[in-house]
Amino acid sequence: MSNWYSIFCLVLAGILLYYLFSQLLGRKKYKVQDLFNDEYVAKHEKKSDSERFASLKNNALTKWIYPAQFIHEANKYDWDITVMNYWLLVSLGGAVGSFLLSIFNLGAISIFGFGAGFLVPRTLLSIRRLKYKKEIEQQLITYMKAVSNAISSSGGNVTKTLESITPMLKEPIKTDVEYCLSLHRGGTSIQESFKLMDEKYEYSDLVFFHSMLDAAHRNGKEFFDILDSTANEFEQKKVLQAKLSANMAQVRRAFFQNNGIVIVVLIGGKFFVTDIFNSTFNSPIGKLILLFILFSTIFSYVKVQKHCEFDPSEAQ
Repeated sequence: MSNWYSIFCLVLAGILLYYLFSQLLGRKKYKVQDLFNDEYVAKHEKKSDSERFASLKNNALTKWIYPAQFIHEANKYDWDITVMNYWLLVSLGGAVGSFLLSIFNLGAISIFGFGAGFLVPRTLLSIRRLKYKKEIEQQLITYMKAVSNAISSSGGNVTKTLESITPMLKEPIKTDVEYCLSLHRGGTSIQESFKLMDEKYEYSDLVFFHSMLDAAHRNGKEFFDILDSTANEFEQKKVLQAKLSANMAQVRRAFFQNNGIVIVVLIGGKFFVTDIFNSTFNSPIGKLILLFILFSTIFSYVKVQKHCEFDPSEAQ
C-alpha cells in the first residue's frame, strides 16, 4: 500500500508541476495554413527575453503570485508593504501550511502546503481594502452631498462651491479635491480636472457626478437637481451595500466556525485517538479524502472571500 501511495504522490506532484509550468510559460497551437500567413507569423514570431519576461508577469497565475502586482494594489489602499515583507508573510504562511499537512503524514504532498502562504498577504489586503473602501465611500458621500447643496447658493460658480466645501472634507479626498481645483483654476475643464480623481476611486456615480458638475458649470441651474439626485443615489447604493456586507460577514463567520471545527476535530483525532485516526486516514483512499477536505477548505475560503468583497452597485 505504501508503495502505491508513494507512486500516487509522485504522479500528483508531476501533474501539479506540469500545470504550473504550462500556466507560467503557456503553449501556442499552430495550424499549417497559418504558417503561410505573414500577419500570423509576425504576431507569433520568437520573442526576446524581455518580451517573454513581460508576458510571464502578465500571466493570470503570476499576477496572483508576483509581488509587484500585489504591492501596486496594496499601495492603492495606503498599505506601504515592501517586497521583503511580502515574501516574509508568504514564507510564514507557507511554513504553517506545510507543517499542518505534515502532521497528517501526507509525505511529499506536504510541500504543496506552502502554496497556502500566498493567501496570507491576500487576506490581510482584503481586510485593509474593505476598511479603506468603507472610509472612502463615506467621505465621497459627504463630498458629493456638500457640493450638490452648496452649488445653488454660490449661483452655479463651481470654483466658489469647491472652495467653500473643501475645509469640511477629510484626507485623502480633501487633497484630491484641492489638486483638481488647482487644475481647474489653470484653465482645465471640470470634467478633465477631476479625471485623475475618477480614475483613482473608480466609482461610476462619481464619474457621472463630475460630468454633471461640468455641465452645471457651463449651463447653469438646470443640472443642480441631477447633481443632488446623483449624490443621493450613490448614498443609497452604499447603504444597501453596507447591509449586504453585514450579511456576508455573518456568512464568513459561519464559514470560519464550521471549517475551524473540522480542522480541530482532525488535529484532535490525530493526537488523541491516534489508532482510530490512523486506521481511517492512513490508507490511500483515506489520505485522498483528507486531502479533499483540506484543499476544499482553502478553495471555499477563496470563494467566500471573493463573494464578501463583491459590490453589485459597481459591477459591470
